[in-house]
Amino acid sequence: MRKNTHIVGGILFGFMGLLILESFKRGALPHIGWSLESILHMSFISIFLMAAMSIFGAILPDIIDPPFTAKHRRFAHSKALLFILLVLWAISFISLLDRSSLGVLAIYYFLLGYISHLALDSLTPSGLW
Repeated sequence: MRKNTHIVGGILFGFMGLLILESFKRGALPHIGWSLESILHMSFISIFLMAAMSIFGAILPDIIDPPFTAKHRRFAHSKALLFILLVLWAISFISLLDRSSLGVLAIYYFLLGYISHLALDSLTPSGLW
């Protein structure tokens, strides 16, 4: 996948993470009306944090394991790391349900961005390591 694809994927996963978090906090299934309302009521810092951390997480694996080199698709692109990141994401999600924290929210969106990168790369012929 290309860098731009990973950036868009990271933002989409960040937005999905927002919908999931908001739906659990509200105790209702998400629908487009309140998800747009949630975004409109978010502070600039929250929107910036969601976009920046999701994008950073989405491009970090290719910074760690640069494409088109012999070391591409090593641990930073592995199924083992994907499992670890999913566990960490679940922990951050549960923590955010209990009490909101800007630091945990940043980690939450970063993890979603990184997970999006691995999910997209798993769809390529090379897959994950």
